[in-house]
Amino acid sequence: MTGVWVSIVKCILKVKVAGTNLVSLSKGEVGNGMDIRFWLDPWACNDTLKERIPTLAALNTRNCRFGSLLCGMCDQHEESIGHLLLECEVAMEIWQKIGDWCKEQPLFFFSTTDLFKAHNVEGLGIKEKSVLKGIVFITCWCIWKARNDLRFANITINVDRIFNDIRSIGFLWYRNRGKHRSIMWNDWCGFNLR
Repeated sequence: MTGVWVSIVKCILKVKVAGTNLVSLSKGEVGNGMDIRFWLDPWACNDTLKERIPTLAALNTRNCRFGSLLCGMCDQHEESIGHLLLECEVAMEIWQKIGDWCKEQPLFFFSTTDLFKAHNVEGLGIKEKSVLKGIVFITCWCIWKARNDLRFANITINVDRIFNDIRSIGFLWYRNRGKHRSIMWNDWCGFNLR
């Protein structure tokens, strides 16, 4: 290792949390026997990443209480990561729009684990599977961002605005990530990936 990475590693080795070296709090526990699954395998403090997302329910289990545990987007159910990304009526409407846009069957998920398998659908080519996987990640981010905008900036939830953000971020990602600079906005909006 040379250059900037040497400096990064040296800095990380110096960081302490409550007197404990940060590196000793991190681990890569292989859950499926082959590789580390970032979302599902313990990697820090014996928790998975999905258990560390600071939803109201997760914060409540850590004795951080902020009044109601109800999801601010629907005001009907406790805000857990599963509810927020999969079960909330806002999320379900967004996933419906994603499925329609990507010319897929309606996207239904029964667990957060299903999100990471969404791209493995029949009839999609390699390129489309890769793009759908990216769109799933972008969608999760945009739902989380909309939740935070509502919670911290009192910005009203608007499904069409969230969906447009997903398409815009997805377009920029797809167009600038690799050899797809020729794709036009109208083709992207029609999910015509050429």
